[in-house]
Amino acid sequence: MVRLLCTAAALAAVMFSVTSACADTPTPINLNFPASDGMTVTDCLKVVAMETGEVILPDASVDGAVGSIHVTKDSIPDILNIMKNYEPGLTWQIVYYPGGANEPAGEDLYKAIQLLQGLDLDGLVIPPSGDDKLMLSLKKQSYTTPAQEQANEAGFRAYYLVSDPAERAQQAKNAKPTNTPPVLAPDKSTHFVASLNDIQNQIAQMNPQQQVQALNEMAAVSRQINESLSPQVLATLKSQNAAQHTPPNLSGLPGTSK
Repeated sequence: MVRLLCTAAALAAVMFSVTSACADTPTPINLNFPASDGMTVTDCLKVVAMETGEVILPDASVDGAVGSIHVTKDSIPDILNIMKNYEPGLTWQIVYYPGGANEPAGEDLYKAIQLLQGLDLDGLVIPPSGDDKLMLSLKKQSYTTPAQEQANEAGFRAYYLVSDPAERAQQAKNAKPTNTPPVLAPDKSTHFVASLNDIQNQIAQMNPQQQVQALNEMAAVSRQINESLSPQVLATLKSQNAAQHTPPNLSGLPGTSK
């Protein structure tokens, strides 16, 4: 693999030395590897990035194997579409990221985009004020004209973010739960605790907006449960709460009566 990447780097250097007279002609992108090289989709994307000088970020869901590949295409989108032959669930999108900023990991960028898309907000501005001097701005708007898009992209650099939603869904399905239900006697309380653990796991997999909605619904159910409790239970809970908040014994301290 090291030999392959070094070869790709040398090839990229040659390609970038082409004179300005050929600047308008797209430089072909070559992927020419035998099966013995054991190339993966991620390996191929690294080679394409080295040949073109563009940023291509596969996230953690991209894990397809390529094997033998011999293709020449004129553009990165053409190559990305070829990659779908080796990893059918592959998708890609262009993301604009501030120019000059540290390049994020593909997985971190994917999660940030999912978080932003899950926010039920048309716009938000948090000015630097008080103790927090960080300026935050979020703006959602419908696409209207190419000029509007170009204005929004000024000062940003195009990144190709590559994902595999089908593989990510399969990984989530096969993932073992981090919290296992406690071992209890096989009675009604066991089923009740199991249901609570299931709710906990569901909330952990929600985006922030869904979590807020779920907690509001749980608060409403909690109020209904409190209204259905017997007076004896309410009295017991009240006495337990009072015991937990008993004032400390201050006798013997300066300024207190003995």
